[in-house]
Amino acid sequence: MDVVNKGSYESDVMERRIEALEDRVQALTLIIGNLTERSGIRVAYPERATLEADEYIACSQGFYEIEYDDEGLAYRWTGPSRNFFFWLLIDRSCDKLIELRAGQAARQELLDGLMVFADGIELTTRFEQQSKHSVIRSILPHNPIPNPLPIKLHYSLSTTFTPYALDLSDDIRQLGLTFYRLDVDNA
Repeated sequence: MDVVNKGSYESDVMERRIEALEDRVQALTLIIGNLTERSGIRVAYPERATLEADEYIACSQGFYEIEYDDEGLAYRWTGPSRNFFFWLLIDRSCDKLIELRAGQAARQELLDGLMVFADGIELTTRFEQQSKHSVIRSILPHNPIPNPLPIKLHYSLSTTFTPYALDLSDDIRQLGLTFYRLDVDNA
């Protein structure tokens, strides 16, 4: 039995479905952007944003359902794909610090090969291990364009794992990181 899933038929189908949905979202955001530009409407986006694991996150964004740790804190496993993402509407008039709080990495190789992208551009990323969490920090460069479109913040792990195959539990899901919280603030 494979311990690590680097691609399967099911994950390929899921990724194609996600790409199709992303294309639809992008088309709609372009339409909205064109309408606001032509009408002269300026949209004020927030300077800061926080997304907790117990808020709405679609499974199609690369997450499983909400679970709770021993302290009662909500988290979500990423998976089954090694990719997961968020859509952000945020003011880009200055650089932003993005912090993703994850549980202690079940496998160090998950963090070793992690890449973070914003609208397809790779961001510089650094990691910090805290007592109960791994913090993944990235800098999102400013964008001088007023009314930019939503940002797709995309995380790509080098691999996923199956706890059952590693004799860690009876869980047969393909898992990545445990997501607790995403914070975006001025850098």
